[in-house]
Amino acid sequence: MVEAAPRKGRQRTQLLKFIRNLGVNPFQKGDYQNHDGVGCALEVKIIGAHAVTFWADHAAKEIKVIHVQLTDGV
Repeated sequence: MVEAAPRKGRQRTQLLKFIRNLGVNPFQKGDYQNHDGVGCALEVKIIGAHAVTFWADHAAKEIKVIHVQLTDGV
């Protein structure tokens, strides 16, 4: 879900830069972890007013960005 992702501006640029950097370094850690319904760890990175939830599928050599949302503080 990326409905909360900005469509333009500085925050969009920051979000896209972070996501591109995940492709270069898929072992990045978020600011904290959450767990999905089956207990798998999901990394959460705060970028400005947004939280990006992702996980690295190393077997498939993919980064899965699964959620972009406004943080609670906004």
